[in-house]
Amino acid sequence: MAAREYRGELLHVKAYKLPEMSVIAAAGELDISNISALVNVVDGLFGRNLPLLIDFRELRYIDSMGVNTLVHIHERCASKRIPFSVVASQVVRRILGVMSLQDVFSVFDNTALAREYFAAAQRGHQPPADGSTGDDGKQPAAPRE
Repeated sequence: MAAREYRGELLHVKAYKLPEMSVIAAAGELDISNISALVNVVDGLFGRNLPLLIDFRELRYIDSMGVNTLVHIHERCASKRIPFSVVASQVVRRILGVMSLQDVFSVFDNTALAREYFAAAQRGHQPPADGSTGDDGKQPAAPRE
């Protein structure tokens, strides 16, 4: 698993190249002062054409530029038909909900749910974005991290 990383005063971003997807984990505060760090890390993964998971579980703060950048990343993925999903902290989920962005792209509580979502998409069907499998209503297994 290869990684690309940025560590600043307010933000830490790390990219992981997994066989089935690319994962970008961010911790700290994402705002106009450090948004380019996230964009640079994302740019390094676009050539893979694999599902992209943005893990914001450890993000404590996100401003409007951070949200705008997340939307832009989603649009880039959509234009290349790359599946895209976000795993979000309560803070980020609340902001995305207020802006109705949970209706634009899939937002999950943990990486296991996002992985199941990507796996279902690769099998040819789109599961509900709420994380249920759509078959028996049960949630996928706990995260394997």
